[in-house]
Amino acid sequence: MREALFHALNQRKPVLSAGRHLNNTLSADARFPGLEPNAAKRRFMADCRFSLAVENSAHPGYVTEKIADAFLARTVPVYWGDPLVAQEFNPASFVNVRDFASHAELADFVMELDRNEERTLAMLNTPPLRQPDQFTSYGAALTAFLRNIFDQDQTSARRRPRGGFAGTLERRRRRDGAGLRALLKRNRL
Repeated sequence: MREALFHALNQRKPVLSAGRHLNNTLSADARFPGLEPNAAKRRFMADCRFSLAVENSAHPGYVTEKIADAFLARTVPVYWGDPLVAQEFNPASFVNVRDFASHAELADFVMELDRNEERTLAMLNTPPLRQPDQFTSYGAALTAFLRNIFDQDQTSARRRPRGGFAGTLERRRRRDGAGLRALLKRNRL
């Protein structure tokens, strides 16, 4: 999908690709030496009006850093991936590839946006999250979750399954560890 979208848009207007795939310009790391790789990537993206934010696969709930990096760089993400992405992210803040019948239709829309600075600016100024305060409530829940883990003694906090193959591996680890300790003791190592 990433390659198909790149070519559909690149036929209309040159698309810069600083990554390893379809590379046609200096990498972000080479352009911004000294910056941490993710910071260099976002700095590179910040010089662009749009960013292809294409996941490696499309599954409900599978959203990686790709769309977030585009938002952080203040570019309009052209997103393909999670079919339910619009449940979390505001559909007025990005271009959802799934909203178009063809790549040509998508490319027409992106070119129209590119010519209309007011409309593009409106997308950039639209809050990316459907519920902008959702991280405030998540923060309290996450804090409670982490406190529950770290405030327990180690035995209670154990999260490894006790049965199945995990149990077999744990028994082997104990057995082999005891055997190794005995060998070290015998050989005074």
